[in-house]
Amino acid sequence: MKTNYIEHRHENGVEVYHFKAVTRAAIDEFYTIVRPIYAKHVEQYEDKIPLFYVMDLTESGMFPVKYMMNKAIQEISVHKYQPQQYVAYVITNTQDQMLINILEQLALRNLANTRKIFKPEQLDAAVQWLQDVRATFVDVTP
Repeated sequence: MKTNYIEHRHENGVEVYHFKAVTRAAIDEFYTIVRPIYAKHVEQYEDKIPLFYVMDLTESGMFPVKYMMNKAIQEISVHKYQPQQYVAYVITNTQDQMLINILEQLALRNLANTRKIFKPEQLDAAVQWLQDVRATFVDVTP
């Protein structure tokens, strides 16, 4: 699926989002795409299997974190279940301070293993990492 700000594809259980821009409109568009995917996942798996997705920020750069997080809380809070989420960030500047801060906050909550940073040339590796992690959940869940 292509929109004004985002290209989205599904690869064997992993959602891949390529951002062309990171404006508030792009983030709103992202959640328009994610909303039915998240709802279907929660309906099917509740919180037994995490969600797996790639945030490809190669073209756009880092998104406005506060706005993105506020939207995430708003979107997720309407669901009974909130499955864990594994995210691979693909970004040119792997030393982006905002992204590092996010990862540090997750580490404090013992969630550091749910996020990884990849360089643009490692996009396939990012998808593969998520597929490998997903396999450990799918294989043990009835």
